[in-house]
Amino acid sequence: MSGRTFLSNVSARTDLIIHDYQERSLSQGLHGWDPRLKLALLATAVGMNVVIAQLWLSFLLFVISVLMAIWSRISFRLFALFFLAPAWATLIVFLGFSIGFGTTPVVSIGSITMYREGMFQGLSAAARVASDMSWIASVFLTTPFPRVLYALKWFRVPTVLVETIAMAYRYAFLLMDEFHRMRDASRTRGRLQGLQERPQKHCQDIGPGYPKGLRQGKAYPGRHDGEGRGYQRRKFHGYYFKV
Repeated sequence: MSGRTFLSNVSARTDLIIHDYQERSLSQGLHGWDPRLKLALLATAVGMNVVIAQLWLSFLLFVISVLMAIWSRISFRLFALFFLAPAWATLIVFLGFSIGFGTTPVVSIGSITMYREGMFQGLSAAARVASDMSWIASVFLTTPFPRVLYALKWFRVPTVLVETIAMAYRYAFLLMDEFHRMRDASRTRGRLQGLQERPQKHCQDIGPGYPKGLRQGKAYPGRHDGEGRGYQRRKFHGYYFKV
């Protein structure tokens, strides 16, 4: 299986993979902790990274989160998925700091020079991102999404924000599923052959998916936070989730 095919399959099944993992590991490590406590720890770790912003602290928090992930027996693939999204942005930030700041040259490639001070600042920024993402992975991979919503409501997060997060979570996977289905249909009809045609065809494929998701959501009035196609009526504190 090629890397592109693997990433495509993973992105199409991420919600099912995470849910199945959570159902199998309800009593291991962080899985048994109260979601309110885990969200409080997550907010504390992120806050410390923002306020103190030291490389040693980010590295320490990263190590702690990795140890908690090992204790909770989190799959390495699932844990690594949380680092794929910010990977390119983090690399750009690192290169930007390395090239734009500092006075001590380390590497020169033509007119581009990387400086020691900038590399240290870029590494510190990358460590903060890695630390935050590892904590997010440790918390959300061990907490079913309805419990996260319940914890947010307990912390008096505005209801409109909680409902927006729930709806975004619901439709993100639905749109991805529809995109992959319509893309495969386009390929069987001989489309997407040229590199220049792909962005236009992708937009044409994504467009019809959103109204379809809305129509499916309307079949369950007020249930944008979980119930819909592929969801059964399993309820937790007012929220439906996939089983």
